[in-house]
Amino acid sequence: MKSNKKPFYKQWWAVTIAFILVFFAGYIIGAAGASGDDETHEASVASSSKHSAKSSTTEKSSGKSNAKRILTVDYQNYEIASAKTFKPNYTNNSWAGGSVTVDKVTLYKTAKTYKYSSANDGKFNIHGFLQLHYVIKTKADVSVYPTQGTYSYSNGEQHEADSTENWDGDISKNVSKQGTVTVPVENTSNVKSVRVKFDASGQDFSDDSLDHDFDFTITLS
Repeated sequence: MKSNKKPFYKQWWAVTIAFILVFFAGYIIGAAGASGDDETHEASVASSSKHSAKSSTTEKSSGKSNAKRILTVDYQNYEIASAKTFKPNYTNNSWAGGSVTVDKVTLYKTAKTYKYSSANDGKFNIHGFLQLHYVIKTKADVSVYPTQGTYSYSNGEQHEADSTENWDGDISKNVSKQGTVTVPVENTSNVKSVRVKFDASGQDFSDDSLDHDFDFTITLS
């Protein structure tokens, strides 16, 4: 006898269950897609924020080009308003112990009045510094002290180079040594020349030919 019973997949309840399963599957896939879109957007915002921070840092660094110019003398910082450099190319060969060259002189003007503390002249107001660059070439074992000299300007000022620069002193034979001497200036407006005086001698005290008193003037023009 032939059975009239329908297969289970043609039953009403099977069709209903299948429809429900398809509906929920579509919902789940749609939710997953929306979640993925949110994550992509969030990563984009983070990247944009990072770029903005980097731009801010670059802008700040660019601003450093307008930073104040500072000259440090005796461990104290001085803000510089302007600087003028001269190339005298002065060389003194009158010394048996070698030669002394001043190849550059820079006149610094400070941005304001500073109180300068001198080792020998007490405290006084300054408006700048004069910095001389020396090159010393020796022919014998010598002692030479431009950092302990006196410096007189055309405006009537006289100062000692009593800063912490100490590159000179005892220098051996056939040595080339260089360094700067920085001297305070009370009034920078009328410094046209500088007279330089310092001593030199031989390390062998029995050789008087190496004793020398340097005294020369450099015109700033």
